[in-house]
Amino acid sequence: MPSSDILLDPQILVVLLKHLSPGMIPYGDPDADSIALRHEKQKALARLARVCRAISEPSLDLLWRSIDDFRYLLRPFKSYNARYSVSRLHRSLIAGNTSLNLRVLASASQMFTYVVTEDEWSRFCDYGKRVRELRLSDVSKVHASIWTVLTRWCLREPLLPNLE
Repeated sequence: MPSSDILLDPQILVVLLKHLSPGMIPYGDPDADSIALRHEKQKALARLARVCRAISEPSLDLLWRSIDDFRYLLRPFKSYNARYSVSRLHRSLIAGNTSLNLRVLASASQMFTYVVTEDEWSRFCDYGKRVRELRLSDVSKVHASIWTVLTRWCLREPLLPNLE
């Protein structure tokens, strides 16, 4: 079997990729080395997901299986900005930036800075269906408008349908 055919065999590919599986960070106080190793494995899976279609799907499945922080789920949204400060928002408004969704004007640091598009929602759903484990972490920094937007887009469907 030529080496390229090995990657096309889903069973072999999954076995190879499981060695890169970051798993879930254990609760408690994980050491810096285990966190660094986890992040390296996540980066490797993200890179592999961009190599070719045969490798992409199983790589994304492992990458998105265990999420350490709810806010990481928001990263596929281009309109999500975890560091958007009120002063930057105010300056944008003064400068006449009309692409901002004015309903999210508040003093939270993590919010959507403009309207979520159908493409963004579709991408989020593609990743969200892969999530099996989720650590909520500190959701108090997530602005209430994010929950409202997510609820409206869900349309009575679960946000993460395969969460265990």
